[in-house]
Amino acid sequence: MEEWADSASIALATHPRPPQDAGVRIDGPDPLRLLLIGSGVVAGRDPVTHESTLARAIAQALHQRTGRGVEVDATIDPVITIACLEPILGRESLSSYDGVITCVGDIDALRAVRPSDWRRRVAASVAVWCRRVRESRVMIMVGVGATGGEPGVGALHGWLADGLARQLNAITDELTASVPTVRTTLLPQLADADPRGASGSHELWGAQLAADLVDHWRAIGRPGFEPAAVTEPWQRVGLAVAG
Repeated sequence: MEEWADSASIALATHPRPPQDAGVRIDGPDPLRLLLIGSGVVAGRDPVTHESTLARAIAQALHQRTGRGVEVDATIDPVITIACLEPILGRESLSSYDGVITCVGDIDALRAVRPSDWRRRVAASVAVWCRRVRESRVMIMVGVGATGGEPGVGALHGWLADGLARQLNAITDELTASVPTVRTTLLPQLADADPRGASGSHELWGAQLAADLVDHWRAIGRPGFEPAAVTEPWQRVGLAVAG
């Protein structure tokens, strides 16, 4: 099983990915600063230009929602595991970011991490976050997605990993439920036949994560994110038609 897991992990890690930006910057007033940490969807799938990265998709969607500038930094490693998250949160300058998005666990699921180890690592990461940031900052922890359809991951191994992923996500939900500045989310998977492809996935995920961030800032009462301060895209279209 260990050799199988290592083979699948290597296949997942070496799957073609977009070149990563050193940073994404969109001009605008009072810029929002974000940090992306992880592997999986944060590292991207398939696209060949920086225009298709998840970081850029989030920045564009958040700029559209808020009208503000957006700056996105990323700490990305295709084989990052939950064991890496606590030290990363411990060394990054979290107070300089308005929001942090983490995405780890696909490699852990493939390697059959023990749920007890996952629980301990997630709890430690959340504790570091709570100790180091003020209440106006938010962290979104993206749940472990399905790996069964990924290249190099066999059907049986993928089925086992996906079952474990659901268990790991439930643990993360439990540990973060009582922490106002931390939320979890799951990203939808496009069907293989979907014509939008990988870049369409990133656009969809970017829009969802931008909406999650705005809703999270609003929920903790961050100034500037009252309902009247953020115009939803559908409202902006309505205003344009009315004008």
